[in-house]
Amino acid sequence: MNRQNKSVSSIAWLAFTLFLPLCFVMAQAGKTQSEEKKLLGIRKQKIIEFITPDSCHGSMDCRFIAFGSKPCGGPWEYLLFPASVDTTRLFIMISEYNKSEESYNKRWGILSDCSVPAPPDSVKCMNGKCTGYYFGSPKP
Repeated sequence: MNRQNKSVSSIAWLAFTLFLPLCFVMAQAGKTQSEEKKLLGIRKQKIIEFITPDSCHGSMDCRFIAFGSKPCGGPWEYLLFPASVDTTRLFIMISEYNKSEESYNKRWGILSDCSVPAPPDSVKCMNGKCTGYYFGSPKP
């Protein structure tokens, strides 16, 4: 693929991802809480599937990112992923998911504890999979 086609492809993807949240909000009109929760679950699964096929090859090959939107603020968890993932696309997907979950929480008055999950101390590649370390112990 030449440089111009990559640029057009990137612009098309960016336009799509910016348009998608608007469609999500419009699609929520008239949805029940359980229907909206199911849609969020589908979007989360797509993000997990997006980062899962790639494998890591060395400890410097792994990253993590905050994911989800707790009603009190902050993320629900941290997703681990190899550096080979298209991070621009991943960050857009996660940003839009987080905005949608925040809207869902507000719309339905969702409550949670206000604890903030700790990010991993480090992320290392173990057997081709990124693994988070918390207080020196691995947690996949």
